[in-house]
Amino acid sequence: SPGRCKGSFATTRDVRHTPAAAIDPETRSVTTTSGSVLSADYLVVAAGAQANFFGTPGAAEQSLPLYSVNGAESLRARILNVLDATQERPELIEGSLNFVIVGGGPTGVETAGTLAEVLRDVVPKRYRSLTEPAKVHLVDHGDVLLAPFSDKAHAYAANRLERDGVQLHLGVVVKEVLQDRVLLSDGTTIMTQTVVWGGGEKPVHAALLSGTRNKIDAFIAWGWDYFSNDRAIAIVDRTDDARIDWGDDDQGERPEFDSPPASFTPAG
Repeated sequence: SPGRCKGSFATTRDVRHTPAAAIDPETRSVTTTSGSVLSADYLVVAAGAQANFFGTPGAAEQSLPLYSVNGAESLRARILNVLDATQERPELIEGSLNFVIVGGGPTGVETAGTLAEVLRDVVPKRYRSLTEPAKVHLVDHGDVLLAPFSDKAHAYAANRLERDGVQLHLGVVVKEVLQDRVLLSDGTTIMTQTVVWGGGEKPVHAALLSGTRNKIDAFIAWGWDYFSNDRAIAIVDRTDDARIDWGDDDQGERPEFDSPPASFTPAG
């Protein structure tokens, strides 16, 4: 919030809390929506992150990213909608009680564990007519969960989730996400109405109305790659410290902001 920002920079002489209309990496300047231009010796691009679907067909349209409060609220609404619809007309929704979590990192593991506990301890008391047990599936391309952590953490996470009834699909990738199913690289098809995407993030594209969209995209991508070893924020102090291929002639794909998943519609 603005108040918190001001408190955090209480000893700073000049703090501006205003929307940016454009950035210029070459001059290290920012143009605000009011038309003023701010310049400095250092330019930090920290515009946030969004889900990285790694080009998986259907993932952006059919899955629910879980990296924000809005994402959590959307997931909660989807789960309740699916349960309500299944209770009313269970014959129309094949696989509706299968919940698929993509990603074996902290986000995916925590979500799978929490969802498994809710489905086991809370849902049966509220939805007494649902006789078929709900099932949580966790999918990850790696051979272990929580890969950056210790071997002890790998084993503990897997054992705990399996004890809670989570079915692990390790060493496979999601080939496609459809409205009513997920296709895995080992040939497995999981019928589902709820896919939670916790498979990774990427920088938000800074569409800042400057007329130099290609250069801004390349600037952010370069900064992310340059610091990818420790995932630190990309800080560039001099644009001539490294040669950046801005790709002005590149006509490749430049995806816009990820669209929200389609609203839940019962099959049939």
